[in-house]
Amino acid sequence: MHSRETFPERRPAGSLLRGAVAIALACLLGASRVGAGLMPSGRSGPLAIWDVSLSKTQVARYETAEITFQMEGRWRNPFNPDEVRVDAVFTAPDGTQITVPAFFYQDYERSVSGGRESYRAAGRPCWKVRFAPSQPGRYTCVLAAKNGEHELTVKAPPFICTTASGRRGYLRISSHNRLYFEFDDGTPFFGVAMDKAMGPVFQYERMYKRFAEAGGNFNRLFLTHGNFNIMERVVGRPGPDRGAGKLNLEYCWCVDRVLELGEQYGVYHMLTLTNQTNFRTNNGGWDVNVYNAKNGGFLKAPGEYFTDERAQRIFQHLLRYAVARWGASTSVFSWDLWNEVSAAEGYQPETAARWHRRMARYLRSVDWAKHVIHTNFGTLNGDAEIDGLPEMELVSTNIYAVKDIAHIAEVWTKRLIEQYKKPYMLTEYGIGHRMGPAGYAPHDPERVMVHNGLWSPLVSGSAGTGMAWDWNWLDDERFYRYVKAAARFVDGIPFSRRGWRGVQVEAFEFADGSQRPYYADTLVEGFPGNYRFPPEAAEHELFTVLENGRLDRQDLLHARL
Repeated sequence: MHSRETFPERRPAGSLLRGAVAIALACLLGASRVGAGLMPSGRSGPLAIWDVSLSKTQVARYETAEITFQMEGRWRNPFNPDEVRVDAVFTAPDGTQITVPAFFYQDYERSVSGGRESYRAAGRPCWKVRFAPSQPGRYTCVLAAKNGEHELTVKAPPFICTTASGRRGYLRISSHNRLYFEFDDGTPFFGVAMDKAMGPVFQYERMYKRFAEAGGNFNRLFLTHGNFNIMERVVGRPGPDRGAGKLNLEYCWCVDRVLELGEQYGVYHMLTLTNQTNFRTNNGGWDVNVYNAKNGGFLKAPGEYFTDERAQRIFQHLLRYAVARWGASTSVFSWDLWNEVSAAEGYQPETAARWHRRMARYLRSVDWAKHVIHTNFGTLNGDAEIDGLPEMELVSTNIYAVKDIAHIAEVWTKRLIEQYKKPYMLTEYGIGHRMGPAGYAPHDPERVMVHNGLWSPLVSGSAGTGMAWDWNWLDDERFYRYVKAAARFVDGIPFSRRGWRGVQVEAFEFADGSQRPYYADTLVEGFPGNYRFPPEAAEHELFTVLENGRLDRQDLLHARL
């Protein structure tokens, strides 16, 4: 092992010349996008670290300290820690050591024209470490690099963590009430939420301001599509950061920007890392999946993703990169391993459970900040083989195509909380999937379903409001008005320090004594959108209409009457 005791300075001119030659050759071979200025990610020199710098010498508690450095060595893929890895070992004031992975980085400049964003690489690529200290006092750091058989340790500049901070730490599951969330400093939190999972950065710049002003504080991002497609889908332009096992650096940069907005406005995020829509052959998703052998990948069918060792190793590499790049952000609440996992082609509960257990355990081993880990189902009742795993710390399900979202959300929020004793979030809900280019707005212009889906989980024991899916539905004055009302209602209620009690109603009377009882239509609605019913559903043939007009077991009534 080689060791250096001083902070590395710039490399000698000869070393920089070798890098310039490598860049020129890569450009000639078409390995980089010359127009965008992206340098090739591969390297072929002796292992060395230089130009180590620190973002600031005094950092407030839970504020991000960023170390930047250049590194030379021999590798083809800087996103593969089996080829090259750097870990920053921080020593806290009390002597505790925290290991934080480093990541490969490229800066970008953004331009917006005609409602579209474009990005141009700015400056040289480099390596970075991001870390948020929690203890006041002096921190030291050593960078430990490994490249093949070569190892190197280099000291990074120390910094002081100050107590001057209004930050409350990371958002976690409460130790007082495991059904709710609170911050490291014990401040209770209730999620007033939406599901704006995709879109260009400028949309978040506009929406987060209005959302936060109304009292909104929780969202979900798909790191699998559009401007956040960090790996999973094929991108038209070739480049050294494209394909299975590599991270799309410009879209990673977009995730950076949205998380920065989250920190600015107090919006906390679920980060979704895999998506069923990219693992299906009936919707075109598999056709643009980087793992597909037809796209230069190595899988012949979507279902192989759950069992192929190479695919699992690559996903672990993605997890390590995600932790390195975004784990320090207090705007990150959780790692959501899948969106609607049971809809992926080839899904088998037992196999998928093994996959989730492996990934969650690996993620817990590398995530120094200990963010919440969970997955997501597109069916309300999820899957007990996975939701019941101790590694899955939260239950998250979705529902579409129901008319009475208030009742459905109430029934399943209470049932899932009782079944798993874990926090529950209704992570998506919406009218349907075939609404046309105008989205949901023409079908529900008053956003009645949005309103009911916000409130029903809130008063049924969920850790947050329901999260309405954005399809031309959310960025609207009515939506923000509903958000504001929910936010005002929960403000000041310490949900993580309280429990719910049922209210016993002995009699019902109209406030206006002159009002006479009246008859109204009863809506008998089955349970569409959930095609994996519990076994007792097939045996339940008789249903009772209760005095309030509801069915006793609506969840067992099939949609096809």
